[in-house]
Amino acid sequence: MGRRSSCSSQSTKSVDNDKKVKCAPYGKVLPKKMVEDVTVTFQVDPGQSCGVTLNTKTMIVTKLEMEGAGVTRIEFGDVLLTLNGESLWKGSKANFSKFTNLYKKLAAKGLTCEVTLLRPVNVLPLDTKRLPMDQRREGFSYKLAVLYHIEGRPLSLHVGTTDNKVYVLDLHEFTCAARCLELGDAILDVDGETVSNSAEVAEKVTERAQKKPFVTFLIEQAEGPIQKAQVRQILMFYKGNQTEVDPPMAPDVVDICNGQLEKLKKCDPKPKKSILKGSEEPGGHVSFEETVSAHSIVSERNIKLMVPIPAATPVVNNYQSLAALDKGKN
Repeated sequence: MGRRSSCSSQSTKSVDNDKKVKCAPYGKVLPKKMVEDVTVTFQVDPGQSCGVTLNTKTMIVTKLEMEGAGVTRIEFGDVLLTLNGESLWKGSKANFSKFTNLYKKLAAKGLTCEVTLLRPVNVLPLDTKRLPMDQRREGFSYKLAVLYHIEGRPLSLHVGTTDNKVYVLDLHEFTCAARCLELGDAILDVDGETVSNSAEVAEKVTERAQKKPFVTFLIEQAEGPIQKAQVRQILMFYKGNQTEVDPPMAPDVVDICNGQLEKLKKCDPKPKKSILKGSEEPGGHVSFEETVSAHSIVSERNIKLMVPIPAATPVVNNYQSLAALDKGKN
């Protein structure tokens, strides 16, 4: 969805109708209610990286590194407009090299960065036309989530059907789906059309994503303890029947592994002296299990579904010294 539009309207807002920029990074003009103007400020230590990966053609943030000056202020999916008052766009084209050069100068001196950006909203107000009040169940909350197509990033929407309801089963960081959905969410409709199985969700999302820059989901989220337990059971069922032998690792794990590989390349990993004794039998005090067991954790990516740890019982100190008792008698 890399098409560009030069249309502008008072009821819309995107990079298209910004005064300094004439381009639509999300493919088409977004309605004004779906975009926020945000200004973020962060301090840069001398030589510190910004910590963001940008699409060089659209200036959309496609990934955040583990460390960097801007990782706590800039979000995945943001569109960078200016850096310390300097426009990062040249007419209708992104000026990625200007961002790189400006940031290098700021980082060399350890100065403060001020970035203006556009941030598409993840949640829209839910009215009674989309979901009447009498259809909202107790123990659940409802919201209108917005999924945007971010060029260069996968959709990564993994869903499954239980009792004619579609649940989000898995999410991966820095994907289009992870920006607006959470593990265990139930998708009730897509752009106002009711869905009852995963095939319908896939078909409608694919069809609409080719025509529109965004798709809306009516989401049901468990709030009560009983409802959360039901969702955990559904996730456990799907995870227990997972056929994927080697699921993809999280992006931060990949970054850590790549960093360790670079360190290994710079030094000799062989020890000066081996500390292993492979030829001798282990001592009698050492034993090895011949069987292993695995326990799935299904809500580690959505802390809202985890069972809360009960508060510790306060300890009441009923101790009294003998000296205090003697004083009381006197």
